[in-house]
Amino acid sequence: MQGFERYRHRNNNFVGFCKYGKKMRLDFRKVFENGSLVGYHHVEISVSPHYHFNNYQHNGNDFTSENCIKTVPDILTYLGIEPQEYDLLKVVNIEFGLNIISETDIKNLINGISYYKKTAFVVPKIENAYSKITEATKYKQIKAYAKGLQFAEFPEYSINQNSFRFEVKSKQGKNILKYGINTVNDLLKNEVYKTLSQEIIKEWDNVLILN
Repeated sequence: MQGFERYRHRNNNFVGFCKYGKKMRLDFRKVFENGSLVGYHHVEISVSPHYHFNNYQHNGNDFTSENCIKTVPDILTYLGIEPQEYDLLKVVNIEFGLNIISETDIKNLINGISYYKKTAFVVPKIENAYSKITEATKYKQIKAYAKGLQFAEFPEYSINQNSFRFEVKSKQGKNILKYGINTVNDLLKNEVYKTLSQEIIKEWDNVLILN
């Protein structure tokens, strides 16, 4: 695993390796026998196609479904995974969203985003005042944040300061199946991205903005 560094996984049952500031992670599930480590059960692969597309600098520009369909195999090739193995890789977590340039001042927009249905948005980190999240369900998070302000100190990336990011994070396999996604091969199908785009619109309709 050239270039990967060992990091401390939050779960002691895993051995973790990362690269690109943890934008690419390989987490191996340990198997114990009589208290001794005897091997590994599976590996959990975490990647960010949008960051990979931009050489791990940012994810603030346009990243189309066509871009993603080309980038996913590029990542897997980099990891030494062959196309005939794609169907063995189950998708169990996924984040998808939309970057747009707000016509409203981005700070006012984020401040006004208050509820997803009946669940309040919160600011998880005080230092990131214009980044909000809500636990929509036990398996899904909704995020809304000022993408432009996130990269305000990097003008070389040409990210508009009023860029807004609306994102859905699904954390359970059976929910991801509703999007038509089971294995990595499904991430190479145009129709899946049409489903995801409709899901973003549907979720935005559930957001309450108070100002």
